[in-house]
Amino acid sequence: MPRKKGTFSIDLRPEEANQRVEAEHFEIDLVILNHQKGQQLLTLTDRKTQYEIIRLIPNKTTESVNQEIIKLKR
Repeated sequence: MPRKKGTFSIDLRPEEANQRVEAEHFEIDLVILNHQKGQQLLTLTDRKTQYEIIRLIPNKTTESVNQEIIKLKR
């Protein structure tokens, strides 16, 4: 069960992502970089290819994460 309203459980991901048969199914995570500045590393990893995208974001708010994902989609 998701912890936050409007999020989805990992159990709902497509079977193709579980099987790693096609690319472009990403796992996303935040890594604390600097507690004092609040900086985070946003990491996206393709489940099949293990291609990694890493971006520095100013904080771990939903807005910061969404803004960076929108930039990446462009």
